[in-house]
Amino acid sequence: NADIVFSAFGRYPALEGFEELPHSKKGLVVNEYLETPAKNILAAGDIAGTHTATEAIYGGTIAALNASGFRKYFNLDGIPYVIYTKPQIAYAGKIEGKCVKVNVAELTRSATDKEFEGFLKLCVKDNHIIGAQAFMENAEDIIGAISSLIRLKAKLEDAIDLVFPHPTYLEIISEAIRRIAFSGKT
Repeated sequence: NADIVFSAFGRYPALEGFEELPHSKKGLVVNEYLETPAKNILAAGDIAGTHTATEAIYGGTIAALNASGFRKYFNLDGIPYVIYTKPQIAYAGKIEGKCVKVNVAELTRSATDKEFEGFLKLCVKDNHIIGAQAFMENAEDIIGAISSLIRLKAKLEDAIDLVFPHPTYLEIISEAIRRIAFSGKT
């Protein structure tokens, strides 16, 4: 239950100096390589319509690479998002397909820390890890690791070889992967 919900998400693009380029309320019009219609002008971050620091930092990297002669696609599939509450809420990818839920209380680390609240939900489709949600302390680390698996299009049989230090909260990922793998068809 909550008495008040406060939302302060995103920014508005500062278009000063770029008004002549095609734009909308969201920002400059860019293609999948973050190129504007104007020759040699690329854009990333708030001015290009992405509204999280994670997206903006990644977009800046892609724009810089493309300005340097690379041809990298700006792909937001599996990008991690974190809400910094206590405990944290984090997610990446799609929550569909076959999903399993592992409670934090099942981890050895939860007993040593006396931290029993939270869970990880991991989803697989066509034998690939496609999404996850975490509600727990350190959710940012858990989703960061899973985001890498999603973005690398990891197959379940490859991900099952992941080994994390014991006892850590990262082990929740291995446990979720094992449960999906041993439960049958994915």
